[in-house]
Amino acid sequence: MYKPLFLVFILFTIAPFVANGQGCNGLIKDARTLVQKLKFDEAVKKVEAAKGCASQADIDLLYSEIFAALKKQTSDAKKAKDRAEKAESEAKDALQQLKNEQEKTNLALLETEKAKAQTDSAFQKAQKLIDAFYFYDDKFALAYGEKEGKNVFYFIDKNGNEVIKLGRWEKAEQFDWRGFAKVKMKQDETLQDYLIDTLGNFYRVAYEIKDLKEDITAMDLSEKDLSSIPVEVIKQRSLKILLLNSNQLSNLPPEIGELKNLTSLGLYYNHLSSLPPEIGELTNLTSLNLSVNQLSSLPPEIGELKNLTSLHLESNELSSLPPEIGELKNLTSLNLIYNQLISLPPEIGELKNLTYLYLRDN
Repeated sequence: MYKPLFLVFILFTIAPFVANGQGCNGLIKDARTLVQKLKFDEAVKKVEAAKGCASQADIDLLYSEIFAALKKQTSDAKKAKDRAEKAESEAKDALQQLKNEQEKTNLALLETEKAKAQTDSAFQKAQKLIDAFYFYDDKFALAYGEKEGKNVFYFIDKNGNEVIKLGRWEKAEQFDWRGFAKVKMKQDETLQDYLIDTLGNFYRVAYEIKDLKEDITAMDLSEKDLSSIPVEVIKQRSLKILLLNSNQLSNLPPEIGELKNLTSLGLYYNHLSSLPPEIGELTNLTSLNLSVNQLSSLPPEIGELKNLTSLHLESNELSSLPPEIGELKNLTSLNLIYNQLISLPPEIGELKNLTYLYLRDN
């Protein structure tokens, strides 16, 4: 059975807006209110949540409003800087004219210098943020500008400083809900496609079967209307990232276990009703997304995924979890919202590294 469309855009760490009873208009209104309060990061989260229901024109308009507010903040900081400089000049004049009040004038000058330093800092930070598009997971934003004499795309942190580990690119997009950013690097005068993750790892990526080559380590076949995994994909043993989100897959072939190097497998929004035991052979997996499927149970082999840190199972039909779930000792995030659970196995208590556990709507 298909799930409601509003479940499609559940993010990794942002609770779905439908759970808070908010509609699209409410999200847009909240975003504008947050912009007025200069809470840009929270406003962007509201806009991201509205992507599943608002038009692209509305989304673009909201981002334009956020950009304009940031630009105004920069302008206000510059005005404050100018006022501080004017005050400094006046204080210096007073110093010459009021020698008999030397101590008082020196104090005023000191306070003025302090105010100037503070406004200078605010101005510089705002200037760095002005080119930022939005922050992913409240951490990284995409920026564009000159670096070492060349205009490039790069990523900045909340202080406006460049995140060196995320590199510089000829072209780049912001991080998406999957935790990857699409980027391009020039090699031999040709732009090559890559995916990068938030740790700074980058992967040569292909978006079509015809583009598979030996050096391809990531494959993104999302939204291709696939009813089965192409055999060429199974043969690409070098794959570390495989994204098959929003397709028509009703089952996984046993051969999926042959992709031993996979670290991230995305199967969000398909029609899977079960998983083959061979899923347990993907022992290098750190991220597995099975959200919005039709799973009623998990095989015990799920416990073999010892390196898994993120497991997304929201919007399925799970009525129970196998005891082997307790074997996932490295798991930090487990999302089980919108299932049919009435209890959890005692072994859930063995997940000592778990920091996010979502159980709403069971």
